[in-house]
Amino acid sequence: NYRKKDFSLFSAHSYFTDDTLMTLAVAKALCKCGRAPDIALYNETIRCMRVIGAKYPYAGWGLSFAKWLKAENPQPYQSFGNGAAMRISPVGEYARSEEEAKRLSRIVTAVSHDHPEGLKGAECVAVCVYLAKNGTGKEQIFQRVKEEYYPEIASLSCENLSKVYTFDESCQRTVPQALTCFFEGKDFEDTIRNAISIGGDSDTVAAIAGGVAEAFFGIPTALIDVAKLYLDDDLLQLAENIEKPFLVAAEHDHWVRWGKLLRVWLPSIDGVPINLEVVGEFPRGLKKDAALDLELRFLFLKGDFYKDKEEYDREKDSHMAAESYIP
Repeated sequence: NYRKKDFSLFSAHSYFTDDTLMTLAVAKALCKCGRAPDIALYNETIRCMRVIGAKYPYAGWGLSFAKWLKAENPQPYQSFGNGAAMRISPVGEYARSEEEAKRLSRIVTAVSHDHPEGLKGAECVAVCVYLAKNGTGKEQIFQRVKEEYYPEIASLSCENLSKVYTFDESCQRTVPQALTCFFEGKDFEDTIRNAISIGGDSDTVAAIAGGVAEAFFGIPTALIDVAKLYLDDDLLQLAENIEKPFLVAAEHDHWVRWGKLLRVWLPSIDGVPINLEVVGEFPRGLKKDAALDLELRFLFLKGDFYKDKEEYDREKDSHMAAESYIP
């Protein structure tokens, strides 16, 4: 541990860990079976975790989870370890509603970490990511965490944690500490520096805090570009393949506007026009009149696919009504 914030974010000794690998595994499973029956997602999560885990046997696995990865028929083992929360951020990004975030969280967590505290820790982080993604303010997210998950978070601060916090692999003693790093963070990088400065299970604290911070602040492109240099070719390709279902390119047209709520029609996704809803402040960080030459991330699918442009045109009134909501 290094209990200060004045360190180099990247170095020649930096490397990915089990947190990275299992986050990718959960995201991959969601991409394939996120809209499938629960049992299909459950089984796909196990498959993705085992396939990716087998390629990287020395990534820093906990002893119990390492055995789970190698088991012929892996079964949940009543774990409340912080591994449940370190890998869950893709659920919050993928979910279309808070209830869906909770349901998906239970499915992908219960494959191994089926203790109530493990399930709670994962759900808390998934809900925080979901709320952050949708423009909920820090104070509101904080109140949700305090009232519904971890009341003790009200007494935590990064300054004090850096003096007294010790290594702990439980959700109970990792999730509220990691979220404190986010709540006190000024931006994504500052959140990560907070996470390292408090000590403890540093890579997992940073994975949890960083997952929420990404949804709330976004990540500077420069940091993303450098981080990708630390992935091998297989992981880089996997990350890029996973990113596509979560990332939709949008052209600048009159339906793309600044606002709290907006329905957007994109010309096509794989050739199919689609009805989308953007929820939350968007695009984050841009001035109101700025050109929107960007990618709209993590859009919510809402309703059915439009069959064709004619069907879209027939529903123009609903678009204009939504547009009138914009401040």
